[in-house]
Amino acid sequence: MKEIKKTTVRPKKVHENPRFSVNKLGEYLTATPARRKRLIEDQKYPNTFITSVYKIAREAIIRYIIKDYDESILDKAVAEIKASVSITDQDRDNSLLILKLIRKHSLPDLSSYKKTKYQLKNGNLSIKGLKVSISPDIILRKGNKVGCIKIHIIKTESQRLDTEAGLAVSTLLHQYIGSNIIDEDEKVDPKTCISFDCFNNSYETAPSAIKRRMGNIEAACEEIVLRWDSV
Repeated sequence: MKEIKKTTVRPKKVHENPRFSVNKLGEYLTATPARRKRLIEDQKYPNTFITSVYKIAREAIIRYIIKDYDESILDKAVAEIKASVSITDQDRDNSLLILKLIRKHSLPDLSSYKKTKYQLKNGNLSIKGLKVSISPDIILRKGNKVGCIKIHIIKTESQRLDTEAGLAVSTLLHQYIGSNIIDEDEKVDPKTCISFDCFNNSYETAPSAIKRRMGNIEAACEEIVLRWDSV
């Protein structure tokens, strides 16, 4: 009798405690009810086999901004992506596309700011029982003012950050810088707490009505925590 081989099903990774990335929380705030449910599911059961499609492009964009929009950095990344044999044709095309689009970015002149790559692995805020991963990509300093940039790279149009989502992200960047980054003699600069959606070529800075925005964000966080165990 032929032996039947059993296949091992690898269990999904599960985040037992409520947690969200800041960009996905921004998307959640403006999403439909069905999309909100899916976002919670995706954050609770992340696909462990998915690595960042835009890993090379993302690192190049961060260096590009830090080096005052030096296009030679993008050129090197393009060559690296074209030579790579470990990514699919679609992923290669999307990465090359964003490196082309980013050259016509809408970001402001940041040459007067000291720009450093954010190095900490765990940059979180706890909001109403939800752990929100903030982790800015770049820290900006000028005099005693401190800001940051968080980039968002997703080609799918429905998952990009619209104005309201971008304002929510920049609000949370403002809160994170104020509670985790600034020194005693420094203050947060809302104008340089920047949420930048690369495919949309749009950015938002922290609004003046921080308290009102935080009220909406806190309500969303409470909702996520309440629904976490049911998905």
